[in-house]
Amino acid sequence: MPASFHSYRKDRKPNDGGCCATEKGFTLLEVLAAVTVYALLLGSVFSLYLFGVNTYKVGSNRLDLQQNVRVAADFISRELRYAHALQQVNDHEVQYSYPGEAAPYTIKHKNGEIVQLISNTETKIAYNIETLIFNWDEHNKVLYFSIKGNDEGNTYAVRSAVCLQNLRERW
Repeated sequence: MPASFHSYRKDRKPNDGGCCATEKGFTLLEVLAAVTVYALLLGSVFSLYLFGVNTYKVGSNRLDLQQNVRVAADFISRELRYAHALQQVNDHEVQYSYPGEAAPYTIKHKNGEIVQLISNTETKIAYNIETLIFNWDEHNKVLYFSIKGNDEGNTYAVRSAVCLQNLRERW
């Protein structure tokens, strides 16, 4: 055969290890190293993401508990400030009334919640409440109360007092 039939491509060198020796590519070791580095990088990013999500959840639960206890304390203060009569039933329950209303109102701790009862209609005021303690100072017409909330290991407590304006002696 004439030599002209055996032409080679210009980018390939003849007989230096076969037809594939000069082609560029990755070895199996290089691919495994790249996949390992990528997996480590992806794992660290994912763990940071999970840490952020968990931190947000814990903070959100804590904020919800604090707000819940504060709302309950504010409700008790507003509700009782202008009551006409007050009776402490026990450490966890008070009954009160307003002028011109026959039915008594009740605020009490029941099944982990603070509820208000009006004519046997129950309204939930706060949830995740561990304790609600009332202490009525009849002489000074001041109701002291303490609320403690607990949710998933978070604890928040508020102590306050309300002076019943309609029961105070006029000076």
